[in-house]
Amino acid sequence: MLAAFLLLLAQAAPVSGGASLKETSVASFEFLDPGTLTPLVRGEERTLAGGSTVVKKTSYRTATGLTPLQTEECRYNGRTLVVATYHYEDAGSGEMVDLKVASAKAQVTYRASHEDHARRATIDWTPTSHTGKELPDLILHNWERIGRGDNVYFELYVPFRLETIGFRAIRAEASIREPQATKPVTIRIEPRNWFIRQVAPSIAFTFDAAIMPPHLVRYDGPSPVDIHGERNRKVVIRF
Repeated sequence: MLAAFLLLLAQAAPVSGGASLKETSVASFEFLDPGTLTPLVRGEERTLAGGSTVVKKTSYRTATGLTPLQTEECRYNGRTLVVATYHYEDAGSGEMVDLKVASAKAQVTYRASHEDHARRATIDWTPTSHTGKELPDLILHNWERIGRGDNVYFELYVPFRLETIGFRAIRAEASIREPQATKPVTIRIEPRNWFIRQVAPSIAFTFDAAIMPPHLVRYDGPSPVDIHGERNRKVVIRF
């Protein structure tokens, strides 16, 4: 019932919220090699907001910051986290992801490279379906539940599969043993399916919880963008 209500709410109120968008923050971050902490990629994310709408525009560059690599944009409802559009493009390789949501369906497109044809599909999209860009907000929206050790279940869109897969967010065991306000607090993102968890790469978001709302400071897991043509390279992202 709650899921159905949130979906109706999101459809009844346009994601734009009837307000013009204004830039609310600009954040820089860097991808590091986990072993050597050598910088690999630099990024900048601009967040715009107006009414219920949140738009995150992200650009990725080489470690020197001189050469553009990829761009990413996600538009979603900041209250319900229901996504409206998502687009990612790597100008070098030609990889492209596009997603548009309307009436509980998503029109999705994926192209692996310049040489490949784009594949398209229409898939179900629910209020618990998300792209990777919304995961920090999803964690913060459920901070108290996760802090108690509860699982937060959701579906994560996997572009090259043209489908969503069931995942859960759960507080890491080491964090559970510490008070909620103690920093840092690490949240694991993992597949719900036990067998998939055994082979899937680990993903973790670490937050500084000394002040509220908690602040994202680190990501450990596969790179969300290609690095020197390598996909899913394990990285540390420092915010």
